[in-house]
Amino acid sequence: MGLRSCGRAGCCTIAEKIPAGILPLVTSPDAAESGMPFFRFRLSKTSKLVEYSLSLGRPRTFRLAGRADPWPDIRRGLSRGEESMELKNRGVLITGAGRGLGKVLALSLAYCGCRLGLVSRTEKELNEVARSIQGKKGSAVVLPADITNSAAVQKMVARAEGELGNIDVLIHCAGVGRYNPLEMLTVGEIDETIDTNLKGTIYVTQAVYQRMRMKAAGTIIHVLSTAAREGKPRETAYCASKWGVMGFSRALAMEARRYGIRVMAICPGGMETSFWDATPADQRPPAKRLMSPEIAALAIRQVLELPENIEVPEYAIRPCV
Repeated sequence: MGLRSCGRAGCCTIAEKIPAGILPLVTSPDAAESGMPFFRFRLSKTSKLVEYSLSLGRPRTFRLAGRADPWPDIRRGLSRGEESMELKNRGVLITGAGRGLGKVLALSLAYCGCRLGLVSRTEKELNEVARSIQGKKGSAVVLPADITNSAAVQKMVARAEGELGNIDVLIHCAGVGRYNPLEMLTVGEIDETIDTNLKGTIYVTQAVYQRMRMKAAGTIIHVLSTAAREGKPRETAYCASKWGVMGFSRALAMEARRYGIRVMAICPGGMETSFWDATPADQRPPAKRLMSPEIAALAIRQVLELPENIEVPEYAIRPCV
């Protein structure tokens, strides 16, 4: 990999290709105003932080504050990033697994040899996904549950643990969206949005986290939205629910780190999924601003393959338009 200096202290530029294990399109909260994509390494055991900016189609700029020659530390960070966490035989619980991103993730991780627990309210959809996985000699168990019901969630997670042996990874994709101006939102729509997106996330995470703490290991990924990072018109209740989950995720990450548990938030932009089916055509994002769920699934899989002592606290990915 070639290195050329930009002449500024604490700043170096990589003109060649970023290694395969490094993830593009990552935005840190403090860079939101500039729009400059960032990736943030946080090494859980040492709390050492390495940041580098990524502008697609332009030279990549690596930064470490206060260092005249940051390259040695950056190189060590990149070498860690190229390592791969073995996914085979990992017990993975995926909510919202019947359709959209959750379904794509289930199929992708099945090919990695993961043992999957598939969660959704719609058992028929889960059965179809499970058949696809089992037809490829993969392992999947169907776990229908209403995540807004805390008692049902506890029973579902207990069954998942029994079926999978261990829940090594939780990927929480389940969510709903109701888009209207605030004055047109009904009480039922507000309750459904908060109950599913916020309270449902807390219920599922709490049940799994209790078990991960007992073995002092695990990874929790909350799949949010760019609506967890910025306000959007016609999405007041939705943004409120997602901002709430972001706060929950960040706070839990601080609690969980001491027990060897990683908690990460993935914020994909609009995706071409059935999520938009109930939205009138003239209110949907233009096609060029939607990405395929396979792209987001690849990003999540890359995060899972990072070494266990590295976490990505927040990862935003969206089309560059």
